[in-house]
Amino acid sequence: MQMKFSKSYKIQAVEKALRRTNGTTVKAVASTLSVGYSTIIYS
Repeated sequence: MQMKFSKSYKIQAVEKALRRTNGTTVKAVASTLSVGYSTIIYS
């Protein structure tokens, strides 16, 4: 089943990925948000 995310959630997720620090990877950010890596990078 595909999950539906609000536009606001998507924007916040991408912003969080762009603001990562201290060597945090996009995969780690995706994991903390419980979404797939490609969900972040292709948003």
